[in-house]
Amino acid sequence: MNIRNILLFSLLTMLSFASISQTQKDTIYAVEALTPVVIDGSASDDCWAKAEWKPINQVWIPYNAKMTAGDFEGKYKVAWDGEYLY
Repeated sequence: MNIRNILLFSLLTMLSFASISQTQKDTIYAVEALTPVVIDGSASDDCWAKAEWKPINQVWIPYNAKMTAGDFEGKYKVAWDGEYLY
């Protein structure tokens, strides 16, 4: 393999890794829960203290449909324990 091919291969490899590591602007990162989360409606699990509130800001209604401001609002938190998404 000549130097030109090695450089070309290196450049293509770097570009492919660069595209893999990019994220969208709306990517949500889940906090890692070190123990499984208890599904009980309580926010007492340690992971919830570290998780940030995220707004529910995507309206999924028929095209051009109207709704009042108070009719659609909310927030949520996300956690991940390596197996499950909460």
